[in-house]
Amino acid sequence: MKFSERMGFVKVSDVFQTDSMSQELRNRIYNFIVGALVKYKAQEHIFYYLHCEFYKLPLHGFEYNTNTNHGSVDRSILSSKRYKIYDLLEHLLSKYNIDAFVSYMNYTKEEFITNINQILEEERSGYRIIDGLVTPIIDNNEIANIEEAINQPYNASIHLKTALQHLSNKQNPDYRNLIKESISAVEVILRIITGESTAGKALNKIQEKIHLPTVLKDGFEKIYAFTNGKDRIRHALMDETTLQLEDAKFMLVSCSAFVNYLRSKQVNGL
Repeated sequence: MKFSERMGFVKVSDVFQTDSMSQELRNRIYNFIVGALVKYKAQEHIFYYLHCEFYKLPLHGFEYNTNTNHGSVDRSILSSKRYKIYDLLEHLLSKYNIDAFVSYMNYTKEEFITNINQILEEERSGYRIIDGLVTPIIDNNEIANIEEAINQPYNASIHLKTALQHLSNKQNPDYRNLIKESISAVEVILRIITGESTAGKALNKIQEKIHLPTVLKDGFEKIYAFTNGKDRIRHALMDETTLQLEDAKFMLVSCSAFVNYLRSKQVNGL
């Protein structure tokens, strides 16, 4: 884990890349696109097409050299805006209905999507390819919710920062402990509001302190039960090998929203 990750110098918007694209993500998408083309037979032809028809660059500026790099298209991919790179992925996928294009590719359309989505997930892009289109899997409101919760007082903030650190470790993301820390952030707020020493007791008493709809209380009790197994041992019901990014993101976003909700109720005396 990097120093910035261990010490908590990680922004939510950096972990879920929606309005930005890291150089690592950009490089991996470029490497994949180059590798997806049948070498020598197709690369110059496809890159000529991208130069003229996709990037709409002047013909006299086209460069291609297999011994060094792919010239003008290399520079375009590696320097263009993030949205243009996602446009390029959609554009390539849209050409899979052309037999001549398919013959130039090392991957079927399904394989192309699977490989790209794996890169997007591993590099924490906020987008995935769904039905041939680049689609957001987290929106700015959800990111704002996490950021607001991280800035809350008390130890809830510490737990959520730790959860974010577990997610930001791309080489070895710890989804199990991310979920633990996310739930712990809610526990902190519940105990502060009720004065109780455990989350279980706090949940039983929370409606005496603030107006919390029963359906929300019951919903959180079910989520809390999911993360506690026999003898209340944390995560005994969860097989770590089955946890995915989607599970971790859901818990982080949901718990952050609940922290903000409870804190707002407390501050406003509702």
